[in-house]
Amino acid sequence: MKVALTGASGFLGQHLLARLKRSGCHVRGLLRPGSAAGSEEGERYPVGLHDSAALLDALQGAEAVIHLAACNWRESRQWSPLVRVNQLGTRNLLQAAQRAGGGSFLHCSSAGIHGLPQRLPLQEEDEVRPVSLLRRSLALGEQETRAHFPGMRVVVARPNGVYGPGNPNLLRLFQDIRAERFLMIGSGRQQTHLSYVEDVVAGLLACLYPGQHQRVYFIGSPSALPLGQ
Repeated sequence: MKVALTGASGFLGQHLLARLKRSGCHVRGLLRPGSAAGSEEGERYPVGLHDSAALLDALQGAEAVIHLAACNWRESRQWSPLVRVNQLGTRNLLQAAQRAGGGSFLHCSSAGIHGLPQRLPLQEEDEVRPVSLLRRSLALGEQETRAHFPGMRVVVARPNGVYGPGNPNLLRLFQDIRAERFLMIGSGRQQTHLSYVEDVVAGLLACLYPGQHQRVYFIGSPSALPLGQ
């Protein structure tokens, strides 16, 4: 299979790229101009999500597009950059994928767009109630995938609490805990789901199985852990 992958240089993207290559896929990594390319070999296309012509060229021949790229809270806490990348960039990529011939489109979002759950266990069809600008922009990106794109199979994945080798966020957390700089808010009995990155990668690939269309899937561990643990 020929796969176009955005966000290929990120934490999750590098793990997914490696798994796709091991499975024999031809992977074309779409990288933000100026970003680090990562350690994996393969085709690399420096292309911005707002360069329609370059996107169309990069997606030619792709049987599946996996969209991991996003603007996150480390890059901006302002609304304009977040919505420009996470909503409008997703729209541009969807339009380019359709013009390039359709196929499968997998959009990676986040379980965090649900905000504070009104019931447990949380279900994919439950109301989306984002509580931050970042989550709001990700929810808008999901809305773009529900627009009508004839000839394309579109699936949304919502991972939660992804950890594993190469995750800079958890590294800083562990460093703070070791240095006794971490402040626990509350009792520590709050429940959270942590998902190992290779399990998340397997879940993302399962979303590409034939027959999937206009579906939304949580990807996470089967059980929650107390935050204090």
